[in-house]
Amino acid sequence: MAVEKRAPATVQRLKSRDHEIARLAFPGGTMTLRHGFGSGLALRPGDPPQHFWALGDRGPNIKVRDAIRLYGLDRLAPLGALAGAKIMPRLDLGPALAQLRIDGDTIELYRILPIKNGDGRTITGLPNPGSDQLLSEPVFDLTGAPIAPDPDGLDPRSYRSASI
Repeated sequence: MAVEKRAPATVQRLKSRDHEIARLAFPGGTMTLRHGFGSGLALRPGDPPQHFWALGDRGPNIKVRDAIRLYGLDRLAPLGALAGAKIMPRLDLGPALAQLRIDGDTIELYRILPIKNGDGRTITGLPNPGSDQLLSEPVFDLTGAPIAPDPDGLDPRSYRSASI
């Protein structure tokens, strides 16, 4: 059996910057919210050359201790002892797909597609009721109030599909 020889692969560093969504001012500084695309990458047959797709995870979130240290959100201190606790400042910014394109040595954002459920509602990045994620990463708003789980919530980064 003949073995096909392939040319060696090359790697090139490209310039990119996560798309800025919003800025929130706090006593300790300004928090810049970004989609954070990069939880998955894929090519789609039929797309133009140099275009590819990226998956963003659950939306903007920050660990409680980092919110206190970086932004002076001392009101969150009672949550500091909760392992894995996260602050989700904007629930309207959940998981999304981004179509990106390479232009020279730069990756550019072409378009963003929010992930929606069957009813057309934008999916949140909140944990599902009774899920392991709800226990390991409890979520709170900027005031420190707990955020209820969402039966349609999705964190694509931690999603595991069933075996077929």
